[in-house]
Amino acid sequence: MKDKIEFGGLDERYYGVPLFGGLLAGLVSFIVGYLSFLGIAAGTGDGIDFEARSLRQVGHFFYNSFLVPTHQQTKQVVRNTANNESVLQESLFSVRYNPFYQADSIDVDTQTYLDGALYDEQSRTLPVENARDWALPDLTFPDFVYLAIPVVVLFGVGFVLAYRYVSMDDTQLWWQVAIRGLVGGGTITLGFVLLALVGMYLFVVDGVAIFTQQAGEGAFTRPDRVDTLVFGIAYPAVLSTAGVLAGQLSRRPTIQTTKDIDDTADRETDAEASDEDSETTDADKHEDDTADEHEDDTETTDNESDS
Repeated sequence: MKDKIEFGGLDERYYGVPLFGGLLAGLVSFIVGYLSFLGIAAGTGDGIDFEARSLRQVGHFFYNSFLVPTHQQTKQVVRNTANNESVLQESLFSVRYNPFYQADSIDVDTQTYLDGALYDEQSRTLPVENARDWALPDLTFPDFVYLAIPVVVLFGVGFVLAYRYVSMDDTQLWWQVAIRGLVGGGTITLGFVLLALVGMYLFVVDGVAIFTQQAGEGAFTRPDRVDTLVFGIAYPAVLSTAGVLAGQLSRRPTIQTTKDIDDTADRETDAEASDEDSETTDADKHEDDTADEHEDDTETTDNESDS
């Protein structure tokens, strides 16, 4: 049977899906998505001046396009004296914002520690109108243009993988098409999320909170890590799997239902029975002919004896 894994090289396949090829397609989809935003930024000047920090900011835009917000944090440390006691107060201000999705609000979290122990924690949603002094992205195109990039890239990569490289041998049932879609989408997802997790660290801007333009020890700006894990899996899992299924169906495979297979089996059984009946009839006819010839030989022998 052709639909099985054969270990020992880079051409292992499972149900006709090249596993290494799917993994490579996932890596390519992430790179193409990032380069798409880099091209837009280079053409429009949005958030890029070809410095290392700007290249990382473009990475934030790419993460924003598959619904991962940008997370920035600043830290303020002061020493307060009350009742002749010195207390170290540390305040962390975290901001999460996505300029493409729910762009009219900003999530702000504040955590206050006294001598290392959590003293107070607050969460609030800040309207964009109240953040006029912030350095929020001013984008050239409508939001849906940026949001469409990962959708088109992941679906397109899955489609090309299935259309060009997925074997359709022995594909006769719908569930075989579905398994190829799941395997292909799974391998693409694995490649995509691997680079997404690496990008969480590559696209970190240390020492600067970009939105509030604050710098200092403990400040950083990066893609939100929890949402990267969630959407870095969910986006390619759905979109690339749909692309692999569409790529298979575009090749117009001959799909049979269970009833068709039963009817085919019945016809094959009837044909085999007919062949057996035909062989039996031929054998009987051959035996009859042999018996007739034997009788003729006996009659001839008797006539010769009479003579």
